Amino acid sequence: ETAFRINIKFDNGSEQPIDLDDFSVLAEGATKGGEAAVTTWETGSAEITGRLAAGQTAAKTEDGVLEK
Repeated sequence: ETAFRINIKFDNGSEQPIDLDDFSVLAEGATKGGEAAVTTWETGSAEITGRLAAGQTAAKTEDGVLEK
């Protein structure tokens, strides 16, 4: 398996809070195809969950693995 982490920055430039639970990430293998399995590592993990207040920024992560 090949493990990877996607780092995502959310910037809420609106005047309303946003629900981060409405967002998801789909990763697929570029060489052999196949959808990545979702996993979470505790070290440095910041799952895409919760709410983001108006005018705020948050750094989140999505962890996954691809079969070799």
